[in-house]
Amino acid sequence: MRIYLLLPVILTVLLGCASVDDFRAMSSSERAQFMCQRSDRISSIKNELRDLEIELSVSHAALARGYRIHRSCNEVEVPNSAPISCMRMGMMVNCNPVGGNSKETRCSEVPVSINVDHEKDKVRSLENTIESLRNRLSNEWRECTNYISRLSPEEAHRLYSRFSGRPLLGAPPGIIWME
Repeated sequence: MRIYLLLPVILTVLLGCASVDDFRAMSSSERAQFMCQRSDRISSIKNELRDLEIELSVSHAALARGYRIHRSCNEVEVPNSAPISCMRMGMMVNCNPVGGNSKETRCSEVPVSINVDHEKDKVRSLENTIESLRNRLSNEWRECTNYISRLSPEEAHRLYSRFSGRPLLGAPPGIIWME
């Protein structure tokens, strides 16, 4: 039942134009979630984590295969086979390709041998870095939500209305919001 009451607030927030009334309708925890999801620092850590997790996945796959795959792509021009324009002339139909060439990306993949010991070291290093970043993310999230949840709906909205990707007056060091 509560979700139906919050639906207008959720839609407004997702569309990016939350009003003071929307902030009043949210619990302090919901306001903190909403605001902290927009923190530059938290977003930056999440992006870095995502990139490192992808790199770790690639390294695991290379170790499982025993080699890496180098992919090389080039854009080439190819004759345009479609669309075709047709014109009826009495009993005959004359069809011709329309347009000239189009561009297409063609890729080739080449297996490249790996140094297994080096790759294992890389995996260990990535795992340590990822664990450290997860801890940092957890700490940043906790600091941000603790700070925002103590604000009144009006104070939180005022902060939200002024965010522009730079530190805000009154916010703890490191809490930066994105536009």
